[in-house]
Amino acid sequence: MSRAYLFAKILQRQYDVEIVGLSMESTIWKPVAQDPTMVFKLVEVGITSKKQILNLIPRMNDLVKQIDGDIIYASKPLLMTLGVGLYAHLLKSKPIIVDLDDWQMGIRAEKLKAMPEDQKRKELFNSAFEVYKTSSYWNNYLGEKLIKFADAITVSSNFLKEKFNGEVIRHAVDTDLFNPENFDPNAIKAQLGIEADQKVLIFCGSLQIHKGIEDLIEAVSLIPEQMKVLLVVIGNDDGWGTQQLIKAAKEKLGDKFRPFGVQPFEKIPEFIAIADIVVIPQRKTLATVGQIPIKMFEGMAMAKPVVSTRVSDIPDILENCGTVVDPENPVQLAVAIQDILEHPEVAKQKGQEGRIKCLENYSWDAVEKLLTNLIQKVGRSA
Repeated sequence: MSRAYLFAKILQRQYDVEIVGLSMESTIWKPVAQDPTMVFKLVEVGITSKKQILNLIPRMNDLVKQIDGDIIYASKPLLMTLGVGLYAHLLKSKPIIVDLDDWQMGIRAEKLKAMPEDQKRKELFNSAFEVYKTSSYWNNYLGEKLIKFADAITVSSNFLKEKFNGEVIRHAVDTDLFNPENFDPNAIKAQLGIEADQKVLIFCGSLQIHKGIEDLIEAVSLIPEQMKVLLVVIGNDDGWGTQQLIKAAKEKLGDKFRPFGVQPFEKIPEFIAIADIVVIPQRKTLATVGQIPIKMFEGMAMAKPVVSTRVSDIPDILENCGTVVDPENPVQLAVAIQDILEHPEVAKQKGQEGRIKCLENYSWDAVEKLLTNLIQKVGRSA
């Protein structure tokens, strides 16, 4: 929901915007739940067993009734987003745009690839009864088949542009909120119990295997103790898989590791402010070939040196303002981190170049022009 929320905030500058969607628990995504300026309309799924799957049809009807806007902007090509949007499009003659920030079927295919055949069959079977879940194979498969019926397509990467013939609109950052001049890193470090002379590496986002968190943990373990490196992780939830990674990191790194859990959106720049480096160690998989991590732009906006990997469009975005290494290569990653820490003036220059590039290309002002042009174009053709 991160990109959908950010685009909604940008469009809110000129239009009335509401975010409508199905919810498993009638709760709003925690990082944005406290925003009083955004209208959220949720319809609870209300399904607790496979026998209740037919309850989904009236829930979809309820969702369509909640859609009041003149233009529908479907976030991700899912049956439960784009499919519902197209249903509203037919009933209410409203134009519809679909936005792709990931290759959803790539994510699902990567997950299936790692499964034994019997587990794979079980997953595909169960997905048919859990089509309301973002993780459902069939929710993603059917949603992708519907992309061609949208009036316009926006995408976050060139891979997705080539695959689905969409217009590239990069992630956007509120460069007023993510402004290094607003923060005192030493004061924030003191509040968090981090020593002033510790070198902080920030990993911000979900702790999934394709995000390369295991590679980063290994890389940090290779950095000499005298460099006083601390890996700070933001975004770890209470899920079993995440907690296993947290446990492994603590065992491997000891006091060189601090997890801070899921944070409200407005708190993220405070954490990035204490970073010496923002690290985004993406692996190259079917799940990441079309993905552009939004945290890269947030690091750039905060004038921090960013280290990432040669995956998707990352090398182009970080050209002249960041460092890229081969994916799944902890040794290269460790060397790059050490090099940046040993050359603070070069790191500072790259950080400043990153903020300039972000202001020019990835700020709300820059992306607003692209979004409003699109909205006006789609509105005229309706």
